[in-house]
Amino acid sequence: MSDAKAVLQGCDDHWTLQEQGRIPVLFQTTVCVDVQVLSPGEWTAFSYVSAPAPRYEFALQGDANNLYAWLLGVRHQFTVQLTIRRWYQICLQWDAPRKSFSLTIGGSSEVYQRTAIARAIPPSGRLLLGCQPKEASLAAKMATVELYLFRIWDDVGEHRACEDGTVIGWDSRLWAITRAQARVQDYTLQCGLGHLRMKRNAGKATTPYTSQGFASTQEFVSTSSKCSVSIYRHTDNTI
Repeated sequence: MSDAKAVLQGCDDHWTLQEQGRIPVLFQTTVCVDVQVLSPGEWTAFSYVSAPAPRYEFALQGDANNLYAWLLGVRHQFTVQLTIRRWYQICLQWDAPRKSFSLTIGGSSEVYQRTAIARAIPPSGRLLLGCQPKEASLAAKMATVELYLFRIWDDVGEHRACEDGTVIGWDSRLWAITRAQARVQDYTLQCGLGHLRMKRNAGKATTPYTSQGFASTQEFVSTSSKCSVSIYRHTDNTI
């Protein structure tokens, strides 16, 4: 599915992981997803909830002014503004033994890190890409968002830009989709085979990956972009 992306219009569309048992207990995890917001409003990239939990165990959301990362029922706010119609690789890492929770924006050297005293992420929960209609705020406008390369690893190591996840990879067989238009073929995606063929046909050399469509190209397995980088402290950012 390297040439496919999710196109989620508000909360009308979402993808659901079909095998809930695929998610193990996670004392350490890295979750990365490429996000492009197409219109103003609130959005949800993904959410994970175990059966008895009233709040998200793990989730990534955003609006015009902030990103919000949920960890075991607690929402962490990060003052980061994403530019409309631009791709960003966003990674979350949770390291329970070190009590470390971090958010990384790919293509930059920025890590937003928090100390969190929490347990492991529980297994066998419900994983969604996008949001459900019942989760939409009546007072808020919901954005249209595109997602690509959603992946989960069971570690907090450094991962390459187009490396597939060990727990969850970018595989269409894993997901149930609300309607056909929520999944779109796009042969310009950075890790797609179509993009790789066009690049090879053009005889162009590979340049380092930043994120989708940022005037860079990338082999399907890359060594240039990582989800863990040096730490900087920030109070406000427009990227």
